[in-house]
Amino acid sequence: MKNKIFLLFTIFFFISCSTTTNIEQNSTPLTIENKTPKEKLQFEDWKYKGFGNKIPQWSIYAYNNDIESLTTYIDNLTDAKEIKIFKAFGINHDQAEMIVKSNIENSQVLENQFNYYDSFWFKLSDEELSATQDENLINKRMNYVSLYLYWR
Repeated sequence: MKNKIFLLFTIFFFISCSTTTNIEQNSTPLTIENKTPKEKLQFEDWKYKGFGNKIPQWSIYAYNNDIESLTTYIDNLTDAKEIKIFKAFGINHDQAEMIVKSNIENSQVLENQFNYYDSFWFKLSDEELSATQDENLINKRMNYVSLYLYWR
């Protein structure tokens, strides 16, 4: 009985050793390559991105101060006499919001009967932040932008 158990144990030992070495010799590491080129993003995060929302086109025009495209994109602004874009930078979106709201309160926009259109915030990518060429923003990592759009 002891001989049979010893014989079975020896057979299992050799079988397990042979399969282990066989697996090690024939296995190649798995590598997953992403063949698509990484596109450069202008914005890394934005308002309601987590809910699947896209960046509204008007906010990109407003960020770039492209008034002509802004007025043709938004029907309400085609007849506008004046458009005010308030833009502020911060280290997070709360700070950018606070700064832009302070700028709005200090301006005459609310007293001069301007109409509020919309507001939005987004986070600039590192490439976009360095493209601003404003050393103060780059050094302080102020890559969040808050925008408010008014018209009359």
